Amino acid sequence: MSHQRRPIVISALALLTTPGIAMPQPTGRVYRIGVLALAAPSANATLWNAFVAELARRGYDQGRNLAFEWRYPGKDARSLDVLAAELVALRVDVIFTTSGTPGTLAAKKATTAIPIVMLSAAEPVRDGLVASLARPGGNVTGNAILGLELLVKRLQLIAEAVGQPARIAYLGSSRSLSMRHFAEYQTALAAAAQTIGAQLQIEHVDSVDRLDSVFEGMVQKRVDALVLDNPAIFYVNSKQIAGLATQHRLPTIAEGRAFAEAGLLMTDGLDYVDLILKAASYIDRILKGANPGDLPVEQASKFEMIVN
Repeated sequence: MSHQRRPIVISALALLTTPGIAMPQPTGRVYRIGVLALAAPSANATLWNAFVAELARRGYDQGRNLAFEWRYPGKDARSLDVLAAELVALRVDVIFTTSGTPGTLAAKKATTAIPIVMLSAAEPVRDGLVASLARPGGNVTGNAILGLELLVKRLQLIAEAVGQPARIAYLGSSRSLSMRHFAEYQTALAAAAQTIGAQLQIEHVDSVDRLDSVFEGMVQKRVDALVLDNPAIFYVNSKQIAGLATQHRLPTIAEGRAFAEAGLLMTDGLDYVDLILKAASYIDRILKGANPGDLPVEQASKFEMIVN
């Protein structure tokens, strides 16, 4: 008898207040939001629909007083700078970056005048996106995440699931945030692996064309478990990665529901629906005249773990 794997979802809820419903905006003006994303909205329809619905709840309706300008690189994350410049040239009212720190850096490089709302950034202060979380200054605000802490947590979770692994691999990319602070990330992950008696194996890829050989190499090195970083090239190829992990019987953990839906063993990370609803709140306040530099950056406080 065949058995279908069903995802088990475990959510940690924070005590959050729901913003009040805003008065509808004047119909005489159409607000334009430039979206700098990793992929088309169809790639994560649930997330995008929640965002659009929240804006509508606040009085912004597509086709009446709201329009979106989408820019996304697909598999070529190196074009974020070019795409950000295109949004600036269109003179959008707000740039919404759903592509993490790389996209927000590209947007800030392209403009210091247009407000920027970031969906998530792991090191916004260190990377110069904001002056501080409490008082961002400049033209950037939004949500921040605990990037390194979440990576360490994922390593601990996959080790517990496997049961005393001797070797754990960390797969990153030169396009990922971790490479900006590689020494610190490697040290922290190695220390976390050592506390459970495991050795850390570092792997990197720059292109999805190398994924096959990298997975084969990890099997040859007798890797017992894999922690996946979350650069754009991994996210948009979640099905390929889940397929390789299954093919090589390599227990793998990543961030993002898309990996769980593709069949990966475990995912643990942010509840992006919660984050995107908060991003809509930031955009609403900015369109009403708030200065992004005066809006505190909020740390992510709601998380989701899925086990297949």
